[in-house]
Amino acid sequence: MSKKTVAYLELIAAGVSWGFIGLFTRHLSAANISENSIAALRCIGSALLLVCVFALTDRGAFRITKKDIPLHLGNGVLSTLGSAYFYMHCQAECSLAVAGILLYTAPAVVVVLSVLILKEPLTKKKGLALGLTMLGCALVTGVLGGGQSCTPLGLFYGLGSGITYGLYSIFSFYLLRRNSANGVTMWSYIFAAAAAPLLISAGELPLLWSSGTVALNAAGLVIFGSLLPALLYTKGMEHIEASRAQIIAALEPAVAALVGIVFFGEPMSAAVFAGLGCIIASVCILR
Repeated sequence: MSKKTVAYLELIAAGVSWGFIGLFTRHLSAANISENSIAALRCIGSALLLVCVFALTDRGAFRITKKDIPLHLGNGVLSTLGSAYFYMHCQAECSLAVAGILLYTAPAVVVVLSVLILKEPLTKKKGLALGLTMLGCALVTGVLGGGQSCTPLGLFYGLGSGITYGLYSIFSFYLLRRNSANGVTMWSYIFAAAAAPLLISAGELPLLWSSGTVALNAAGLVIFGSLLPALLYTKGMEHIEASRAQIIAALEPAVAALVGIVFFGEPMSAAVFAGLGCIIASVCILR
């Protein structure tokens, strides 16, 4: 299996794993833990795990230069913590499906920024894949067919999540020139964790250990909703250009919609199947 094929699989796996975020956040919210604290938990927990894992397995990931600190800071605070903050709040305001499509305005952001900043070509194939991705997201979430609600505040948070999430690909593009994928991921979470206490409600911390179910959902959010997909996504970007990687990972809103349907009773429709087809087609086109 070629390195590029492995990279595609890593990006797809990252999108699927991110799609399960709502499963964990819904249960944490039901335990009266605020969106701010959930976002902070996601970043702090991931940073602690990454530091422990790489201290044992990849000490080279700890290398950092003064030249890269502004990029790591932007990647951590603006992208990692920023997208967590906006996305957690969007999920509280909207259905998981609607939150998913608003998050995936990110490919459009990345394609535009990649053309303007990274000087990547906007090919017909990439444009077609982007169009299919956005159409698929709209169909999956019910935006085209109606039936899904989104408040103005939810729209604000959703677009904010898309912009900040898209910036991760741009910062990582430059950082991966001089840093390993493990280093880029770890330092993004370290800088995010450094700023995360500003969001935490200290009185909510005991709630994380109030029951085994809450603790398991907190661990699931950190490991499967943050740590694992971030590692897979950044690793995949070593062999796939930024705008293409963003589109491939767009399986996330489709998975988020299915999580909403299966676990929270959100309606299933023909549009969902059509949207899934569009998203899968876009991945195949980019392959």
